[in-house]
Amino acid sequence: MNLHAVDYRYADSGGVSDPDYTPALGYGALNGVKNSAWGALPYQSVRVNQTGRSVDYRYDHLRPGVNYQLHLSFYQSGDNNRVQQVEIDGKPVGPEVTLVNGEKQQVSLAVPAETYTDDGSIAVSIVRTNADVGAIVNEIALEEQTIPAQVCDVTTTPYWTQVYGGVTVGGQPAPAGTIVTAENIDGVIVGCFQVATDGFYGFMPIFGGDSSGTPALPGMADGEQVKFRVNGSLAVAQPGLAWSNDKDIHRVDLVVQGSDSQWFTLNPGWNLFSLRVEPPVTSLESVLDSIKTHYCLVQGEEGAYDCNLAAQFQQLKETHGAKAYYIRIEGGSSVNLLVMGTPITPTLAIPLHADWNWVGFLPTASMPVGDALQSIAGSYLRAADGKGRLYDPSLPQFSTLTHMAPGDGYLIFATQPVTLTYPAQVQAAVSGPAATSGVCPDVSPTPLFTWLYGDFQLNGQPAPEGTRVDVLTPRGELAGCFLVDTPGQYGFLPVYGADAGAPPLPGFTDGEPMRLRVNGREIEQADALRWRNDKESHRVDLDVNLPERFYLPFVGAQAGARGEAGPADDRPPVYLPILGR
Repeated sequence: MNLHAVDYRYADSGGVSDPDYTPALGYGALNGVKNSAWGALPYQSVRVNQTGRSVDYRYDHLRPGVNYQLHLSFYQSGDNNRVQQVEIDGKPVGPEVTLVNGEKQQVSLAVPAETYTDDGSIAVSIVRTNADVGAIVNEIALEEQTIPAQVCDVTTTPYWTQVYGGVTVGGQPAPAGTIVTAENIDGVIVGCFQVATDGFYGFMPIFGGDSSGTPALPGMADGEQVKFRVNGSLAVAQPGLAWSNDKDIHRVDLVVQGSDSQWFTLNPGWNLFSLRVEPPVTSLESVLDSIKTHYCLVQGEEGAYDCNLAAQFQQLKETHGAKAYYIRIEGGSSVNLLVMGTPITPTLAIPLHADWNWVGFLPTASMPVGDALQSIAGSYLRAADGKGRLYDPSLPQFSTLTHMAPGDGYLIFATQPVTLTYPAQVQAAVSGPAATSGVCPDVSPTPLFTWLYGDFQLNGQPAPEGTRVDVLTPRGELAGCFLVDTPGQYGFLPVYGADAGAPPLPGFTDGEPMRLRVNGREIEQADALRWRNDKESHRVDLDVNLPERFYLPFVGAQAGARGEAGPADDRPPVYLPILGR
């Protein structure tokens, strides 16, 4: 019987024995601090990085030709949900992990052989993808594999197609031993292949689902786009493959490039968003997988998606970077959308056509609208976001959209075909969207709107800052609002159309009259304003006279009512409010 040492290095991250890295020890943490506020058990103590996006560990002395696995556990309590990605030597390995309060999660990942074959070392990073700080890990262990695991275990069915092709990682041929997998929209592995010749894979069968028996066997559905992974990392398929039971052979080359993640918050109701990364799988359901139970309606320039329609009736089937999309978030809570993909060059040329264009924002930090759209100056009339803010270069004094920001989508009205190129970013002065100027938070935006603006006189004087203008439907619903932020003028004031979704959002239908209210009092209008979903700005100057509020004091009123004299200083004054002009 011959025994030999098995390489197994465990760290109770955040515990007393959690080691910091030293060359002599050969492994340990590179950053972060220990914390046991969530408990002293190994899965509760935590190493956290409160100043950066990742917690990092290093392992030395890995031997070529030996297979290794990485085991991690995650746990949090009483904190905001975290979304994290494990990376080895800077490359994502395995799927993202979403941490939920009070739930322990364990992850086991194969360590790609190419990460340690040459230098015998790996750097493991746990990267938080939905925030810039606060990455955590509770336990981490590196284990030498002594019994080879079954590489590919896929449920077979009588329905299949086959693929083959080249496979590269970081511009280099994928080495022998690399694992290529195919997944359906639910993340079920429906095809698997271990690379035998550097840079090539296949033939790999990809199986369809079978619902003829009990239990039903999972698999691909007709027309569904196949998602490919290489050693757990999402791969770009060239060309993409829509599965069918054709029993045919298709060449699909797979490329794993440097990937990036983008995340942002979507609020209940309608949001206009965009991506600055190109997802490796562009099907709408795959891109929006992280929020798949929170939406049903999506609109793009090319058409719409409705979860209540069959696949053959969907107009919008793909989601790409550099484009804008409206999405309606269901329920009463905000959600975080996380998308992984290849970063798009911020200076990518974006062709625009005459009329409205649904455009994404590619720079990584916000910038003034005029600077961002400098390349199309003179060739556009207006730009708007999904929050009711409008920029009109001919009316800068009324413009409420001041900055363009990552994650937001924009509608740009071009007067002629032109190419938009965002400027190269030298310094990120602002990292997030600017405050919403003038627009009221108690109005629900919809994709249907027009704008009002103009000069504003109140009781013969320029309307003061903070004066509120409301727009009401014939049913008394609030469909638009503006808080004066520059004395003597209002707008651009967005006025929204009704949305018949579930639940319905209040607003106008075409041709309905608009009722105006100032500081809570409805005003008379000489000519009725009619709403249209024209996405244009209409000048409506306001000259409003409202009753002022007077307070007349009656000192000692109760005493006087009883016929008593009563000194003026022994009773509090009583005020009678009177409205008058």
